[in-house]
Amino acid sequence: MIDNKIKYTLNCISQELMTKNNPILKSNNTKIDKINYLKFVMNSQKNVNKSDIIILAAGMGSRFEKLESSKCIENINSTDNILSFKVNKLQKNNLVDNIYIITGHCADLVEKAIPNKDKITFLYNKDYNTANNWKSLYVGIDYIKTNTANNNDIIHMDGDLIYDDFILDLTLHSKKTSICVDTTYSTDDEMMKVSVSNNFQVSSLRKNLNKYLGGYVGITKIIKEDMNNIHNSLIKCKPDDYYEDGFNLYIKHYPIEIYDTFGFQWIEIDTVKDLEKALDNMRNMSSRFE
Repeated sequence: MIDNKIKYTLNCISQELMTKNNPILKSNNTKIDKINYLKFVMNSQKNVNKSDIIILAAGMGSRFEKLESSKCIENINSTDNILSFKVNKLQKNNLVDNIYIITGHCADLVEKAIPNKDKITFLYNKDYNTANNWKSLYVGIDYIKTNTANNNDIIHMDGDLIYDDFILDLTLHSKKTSICVDTTYSTDDEMMKVSVSNNFQVSSLRKNLNKYLGGYVGITKIIKEDMNNIHNSLIKCKPDDYYEDGFNLYIKHYPIEIYDTFGFQWIEIDTVKDLEKALDNMRNMSSRFE
């Protein structure tokens, strides 16, 4: 029986291996066998495009209790906050070229919270308190589109997200515009749910879906060839829309693929309780760049 998780994930990172004769697609091996296979495939890839990273850190975090600051810069250990912990790893990754951090609420504090500015450009979203998060993603893509040669793919990630390194590896190696989906996550009312078509392309990305494959992690790969169409979809958003609403406009005409977390840990920090949970979970997350 073909394992759909490995099938649609492999579809993103290595189309040439998506053949009916590939034994891994038919195997009943354990999770670790499949993980090692994916690692082998990623390590074997040649000519992997570099990515520019867009981190959304402009929001006011209304569900977080400390509104006088930004939840993205809450400390998680003696030396790092949420944002600097993530940025430090990205700066050391050879497949990451530029890092664009979109600021808004407490912008000065966010900039000061990143002591090492290598590879980093801060972009201010002046509409952070009147438009939802679609505008921050638009600001990042618009800057890249207008001010660079557009030679890199784009990875978008939410600023309040902590994730295992394996999830980043899958994202960097994806060769298609795609989103990361956790099919094991116990979703809640605030979680963006993902429904897919029979060929595992995204058919809807919303909070209020009754039938869905899993939860959207908050990480997106946008290949450089699709950047303009994503840009054009985001600009059609209404002020209160999420960037996922822009993605829903995009998939009316173009595909977004999916890849799985395979149970590797991640957490979106919306509340103080989420932060406490993240500190516990980080002990089990891989940290190859530390």
